[in-house]
Amino acid sequence: MSSITDFKSKFKGGPLIPNRYEVVFENAPVSVQDALNSKDVSYMCSSVELPGRNLASAEQKVYGPLRKIPYTSTFVDTTMTFLLSQNAMIEKRFFDSWQETINDINTFDSSYYDDSVCDVQVNILSEYDNSQLYSIKLLEVWPMNVGALNFAYDTRDTPATLTVTFAYRKWIKNERGPREGSLAAASGTGSASRTPSVIVGQPS
Repeated sequence: MSSITDFKSKFKGGPLIPNRYEVVFENAPVSVQDALNSKDVSYMCSSVELPGRNLASAEQKVYGPLRKIPYTSTFVDTTMTFLLSQNAMIEKRFFDSWQETINDINTFDSSYYDDSVCDVQVNILSEYDNSQLYSIKLLEVWPMNVGALNFAYDTRDTPATLTVTFAYRKWIKNERGPREGSLAAASGTGSASRTPSVIVGQPS
């Protein structure tokens, strides 16, 4: 029979606390001004989802109970939430600019797909030293929905937040170096092959 000591020994380093993460937007298609503000946007991501993966299946019946045969992967849209600052609400402007690049609000002309998307890394970090525990890359990401903002007299002590839902084609496990392309690399304390457009998450 297992003991509490045996159970605790399985948590090498302790249980994972889900408050250390970073999200790296690689060359998001925004205006030059919004790209300059991207580092300020980076610190305002208050929550992020590590998206899942589903396997679609077809039912097969020859004899006896049905057998489900998996045949492809499907991916669900993912959501991030950003705190808004009084610095001209640059977080809102960043995603407005991205959507404007995709579809012009006046002419309703749409950009080419390749000019509308970027890749995004989601890195899960250690509580103790910010080392990378797990990393995925979302491919061909674009902001499908930039949520509405509600304002009211009785919300004086409640910070405003912006919810953004992103569509993407698929995600893959990121097999790059443990800190490459991360917040540490972008700040000059690590190595990276290029500087990301924006990094969002909760820095240490």
